[in-house]
Amino acid sequence: MRRPWPLISYRLRRVLVLTSELGRLVMALGLERFYEGNAELRVFAVRNRFFGGTIGAAGLLTVPDIEAALGDFMSACT
Repeated sequence: MRRPWPLISYRLRRVLVLTSELGRLVMALGLERFYEGNAELRVFAVRNRFFGGTIGAAGLLTVPDIEAALGDFMSACT
């Protein structure tokens, strides 16, 4: 099936997708269904610390929250 939008054709081996805790499942299911590449995809939820953990919208994630999530991810991988 041909997609109406261009897909990235880089030679990626691993891709980390950061999203909100609320959007993690939807993002994972969407990527599983529509991603056509060969890269290993990992979806990692960013905990919203800035707003006290009560906001679930991905558009309200802050850079410090994303930095903390990357640190958590890297710590879990080593």
